[in-house]
Amino acid sequence: MVDTANSSAQENLDPLPEDILELAALLAPAVHIDSTFLRNFRSGVLPFTDTGLEARFWHSELVASRSSSVITLDWEQIEVLGKAAFKGYPERFQECWQIIQELHRHLPGNLRLQEALRYAAITEAPIDEMVASIHNTLSELTDVEQRRSLGRWLKSTLPELPDADLDTRPVQWLAAVARAELGDSPAQFSQQEYDGSKDIPDWLFPERKIRPKQTIGLQLTPGVLSIVEPSQSEALLPLESANPTLLRVTWESMNGKTGGWLQTGPGNQLAIDEQCRNVEILVPDGRRFHLWAKRQDDLPEVKSQYVLLHLPEDRELAETLQGLLQEREISLELREETANRTRRDFSDRPVICLWTRTAAGYWQDLSTEKAASPSGVLLRTDSAVSLPQGAGAADAIDLLDLQNADSLEQAISRLRGLQPGEQKPRYSPEVRKLLDEINNPATEPRRRLEIGDRLAELGDPRPGVGVYEADSNLGADSESGKPTEFEATHDYSSEVQSLLDEINTIETPPKRRLAIGDELAKLGDPRPGIGLDERGLPDIDWVEIPAGPFIYGEGREQQEIDLKSFMISRYPITHLQFQAFIDAGGYKDKRWWKDLKKPKPEKSRWDQPNRPRTDMDWYEAVAFTRWLAAQLNQPIRLPTEQEWEKAARGTDGRAFPWGDEYINGTANVDESSNKGDYLEQTTAVGLYPQGQSPFNVMDMASNVWEWCLNKYDHPEQIEPDTTGDSRVLRGGSWFNNPEFARAAFRGRLNPFVRDDDCGFRVVLSAPIS
Repeated sequence: MVDTANSSAQENLDPLPEDILELAALLAPAVHIDSTFLRNFRSGVLPFTDTGLEARFWHSELVASRSSSVITLDWEQIEVLGKAAFKGYPERFQECWQIIQELHRHLPGNLRLQEALRYAAITEAPIDEMVASIHNTLSELTDVEQRRSLGRWLKSTLPELPDADLDTRPVQWLAAVARAELGDSPAQFSQQEYDGSKDIPDWLFPERKIRPKQTIGLQLTPGVLSIVEPSQSEALLPLESANPTLLRVTWESMNGKTGGWLQTGPGNQLAIDEQCRNVEILVPDGRRFHLWAKRQDDLPEVKSQYVLLHLPEDRELAETLQGLLQEREISLELREETANRTRRDFSDRPVICLWTRTAAGYWQDLSTEKAASPSGVLLRTDSAVSLPQGAGAADAIDLLDLQNADSLEQAISRLRGLQPGEQKPRYSPEVRKLLDEINNPATEPRRRLEIGDRLAELGDPRPGVGVYEADSNLGADSESGKPTEFEATHDYSSEVQSLLDEINTIETPPKRRLAIGDELAKLGDPRPGIGLDERGLPDIDWVEIPAGPFIYGEGREQQEIDLKSFMISRYPITHLQFQAFIDAGGYKDKRWWKDLKKPKPEKSRWDQPNRPRTDMDWYEAVAFTRWLAAQLNQPIRLPTEQEWEKAARGTDGRAFPWGDEYINGTANVDESSNKGDYLEQTTAVGLYPQGQSPFNVMDMASNVWEWCLNKYDHPEQIEPDTTGDSRVLRGGSWFNNPEFARAAFRGRLNPFVRDDDCGFRVVLSAPIS
């Protein structure tokens, strides 16, 4: 296939086998090549070859450097092959480029950008947008080491561009920046060159000889930040250049921190939150300024965001907390409990109860007299203070050290997830007594059974109880006809129960959750929905998603969609459950593989039985659902992305299963950008109950991406075929940052690709109309 052009690299290419040259030509833009990427790429674009080609390619003369896991190709030789392939087969080369982009969607931005630049060098595509993207990235970096790292990358990458691109002014500017950041010869410009570069921020070239300065005035009024003449404002901002430039402005709003760009030209304005009285301004040279609005008598009173209930004895602590949050643009209205006991309408704002030793004693005495309970979510400031009977970790926010910035930020993240009117349920004295018995590990199983029956007689008022009850026959056992829901209580061993109690405590850190999952695996994890039933078939814990409308999508594409009722598995399919399909001869039975590409089974990277099954493609997931449907005589399949999204976010359009803001410790994702944890692997399913969806479905914002039926570019198409068109992935994974875990985020992947961060769950419903 490869018709190489004449070049200095031609002599080195001639002795190489044709299949190696073909693979290299199609791989030409790729920068980072590991064994998993190479296997997926080779099997996708050269399906009639075997793994032997990978080994020969790995050790060929085209490799400039190699380690045990990654190789780097010789760009001089690869560029020749890539250009020949693009010239001879442009459409196929473009398809291979799309596959490289999909397989490398996890790579850092600089590597993906380098691959895009390589592709442009091969195809002679314009690079203006990419150069602008690099300039924008530079404008946002203030950390010296990050800028130096980008400079090193520019110095190594720019020489790969064609000479025609290297001669352009924007690329020359980037080269000058790279030299300046690395301490090489700084850029020097003449007056003529300086005058011709006014569209480029002056601060990119700190060593310019000509450096005029200016001072601007700023004015902050409700809803507007304005650039005014210096004589009209007391807030003066000195700038290092007279050229128009952009200021990065950030502020706190009801939905968290947000921001925008303000150009320094006279009269320019930026719309901000009307209630905002404080903004932070980042100047391109790295300086930061805070600007406060003057309070005027005629300004409307800003309504507080939260109500904080406290006892008179805790007034000083409440005021301290109010001040700390006010600095972060979070306003609290303080109310004394004894004076406002009859004011219980908190439907407009979330309510928080300051939970101290004094508060705990007060409510304990009061509850024995009038069966009263504190309103709202408890804000606990002392670890030695127990929560009230019947309250769990989800009912409380711990802020044990007011001076600890990380602890304060974590509490603030929880606060932002609260909804107006969110209050702790109030139970009758009899119900509370029964619930206290349930929460006591010493309560005998027979007594638990009696408690469950008594709660049923009382109309069990606990939130979420009864969610599995349905008039339809969906989810019925194929033999008995009884619903497959599990009992509200289980007789676990003390060791297992102790581990489950740790999972249910929000303070349990991610690394401990990882260890708990592996300990449960060794104990034969007895939780329903994770293993196999008495027949050796996957034990699916079905959750009913009721019929009705919900908010689907985000941004301009957001809309309201009405779906029929369906059931979805509480957890992703586990390693043990998928292994049952393999052990039953699932890969040998042609019935499950109609219109599908059948590969050979491959082991998961992590084979703990209670972890989600990974390293299987879309075709394998569909085949599994066909097999399971036949075994249970039920219409089981993969979810559509609409079904998946409703089960994940509920009906109100929230960003994550638990609310609109990401909260560290609620999901197995890469939280390192949020100063959180990064486990770098999957965990057992169901280890983050605090992150469950409004319908109590687990792991929908973490752990593994989950295959859906829909094609990515044509979501109306859900039927299986062998075209190789990308299919939709949802939910994010252990590998990704929290942004990818948004319920509305649409991922994509070729259906034949296997990854160690991709799995699936199943649904049970009437046929799709």
